[in-house]
Amino acid sequence: MKCVVRTATSSDAAAMAAIGAETFALGDSPSTPRADLDAYVRDELTAARFSEHLQNPSITGYIADAGGTPAGYLMLRSDGRAACLASAKRPLRLWRIYVLPAFHGAGIAA
Repeated sequence: MKCVVRTATSSDAAAMAAIGAETFALGDSPSTPRADLDAYVRDELTAARFSEHLQNPSITGYIADAGGTPAGYLMLRSDGRAACLASAKRPLRLWRIYVLPAFHGAGIAA
């Protein structure tokens, strides 16, 4: 299956929210209470929040499109400075990366 990665726009916010909601708990500790996971998804992984993020000039989002289906997303941030990057001129951090379980192992996040 061919995968195309493209820059996300605010029209991708709903797809990114759906991917985030389905995959967020997969990257968290099994000891995290389900209620905490659900609250984060409800409050932070919404189309409105993704739309806000994508309008922030310090955040760039990318969508992995696999055969016309949004399969995952990646978000990079250029704001803030971690201590380990104090001397970096243009720091960039990987903020979020999620791939739907159906596409795990397909090389989308490679």
